[in-house]
Amino acid sequence: MNRANRLTGADGIRAIACLMVMAHHAFQRLAPWPQGPNAQELQKFILTGASGVAIFFVLSGYLLSEPFWRAWADDAERPSLQTFAIRRWARIAPAFWLNLVLIFGLSLWLVPDVPDRLLRFVAGFTFTSSLSWQTLFPVDINPPLWSIGFEVFSYAMLAVAAFVWFRLPIRRTLIRGLGYWLLVLAVVVIGQSLLLAFGQTDLVGKGWDYGLYGGAKYWWPSYNPVGFFAIFVIGILAAGISTGLGRWRSKLYQPTSWPLDLVVLGAMYLGVRMLWELRAQPDFDFSFPTMPFYFPFFPLLVGVILALAPHTRNVGKWLDNKTFRFVATISYGLYIWHYALLELARLTIWPDDFGTFGVLDGIDWLFRIVVIYTLAFVLATLSWYLFEKRIVAWSRDRGRRPPRPLPAEGGPAAVPGEGVAGS
Repeated sequence: MNRANRLTGADGIRAIACLMVMAHHAFQRLAPWPQGPNAQELQKFILTGASGVAIFFVLSGYLLSEPFWRAWADDAERPSLQTFAIRRWARIAPAFWLNLVLIFGLSLWLVPDVPDRLLRFVAGFTFTSSLSWQTLFPVDINPPLWSIGFEVFSYAMLAVAAFVWFRLPIRRTLIRGLGYWLLVLAVVVIGQSLLLAFGQTDLVGKGWDYGLYGGAKYWWPSYNPVGFFAIFVIGILAAGISTGLGRWRSKLYQPTSWPLDLVVLGAMYLGVRMLWELRAQPDFDFSFPTMPFYFPFFPLLVGVILALAPHTRNVGKWLDNKTFRFVATISYGLYIWHYALLELARLTIWPDDFGTFGVLDGIDWLFRIVVIYTLAFVLATLSWYLFEKRIVAWSRDRGRRPPRPLPAEGGPAAVPGEGVAGS
């Protein structure tokens, strides 16, 4: 999208989420017990950076639903689901497939004798890995790829729910639109509760002591695509609120407001404070129903930030600084490559002490992380400019057309757009 209609603040939030996840994985390699008490508490806090995954899901729901909200508010034709699918495929699939195939080939050599290797790879390649705990981790050397299948499931559910949404025989108002998505959220939470009640795994080989396979069994069904779609829907609701607020403020000729800066800063403070206070909490202890990432409280704070940031006087601009915009642009490449590089370094260079909580010396650990993450930034930058960007540009030219207004209304048509780079 051009500068005039960017969703201000989204780049910054994406960059923060990416850096949180990378910091989480980096500090997993540092042994806490040789460090001082203050350093140990800081490490616990940084390890809550796994919650950056929840930020990604809220952000995706926010960005991808925004064109639908604009069409709904303008009483215009629903954005093309075919165009939506092509653009989602172009943004996600090629780089993911390249990474998946390469890492799968390396795992054959570096990680022999793992269960269901081919089944997991095929499920990952077809974006169905999220449908079972047995396939949750598509490959062994790059476990963060688990979230891609969950994302694609949310894309599909957005398309299905949007198809129903635009066929509802009701007058289109933002309040009714928000009501529809609140109903969707309620249904999804009920579905998650049913999965938690009836989808529990047995105890045989369950737990991270049994590797990724046991870890997947431990995560499931708290980690399942239905529950993650609930996080995604919070982003959809945030986009609806942002759309309504933008329409209302435009009538007042006040596109930005400094009191909203205070609200966004307050939500950011509460999010950080929540992670600090919960830094020592076991998995799934602070959530309802039993889900990761402090659902619904932490995702709701992210939703507040995203809904209001475009209408702030300064905070949205501060978030979208040049550094964060660059990190946001290459964030997908950073996400899918950084952990693979960490694991390749463990398997080939430092097999004795670069596993979970393995490095005793903080300076030695920092040196290794700086080298590996510098390489990750270089690789992600090359991936974006030489590979991903070209495919994304091709997808944006496919089927580009303004939607026609509904015949009954005859109002102006809204041109569907996309979110920030990397969404």
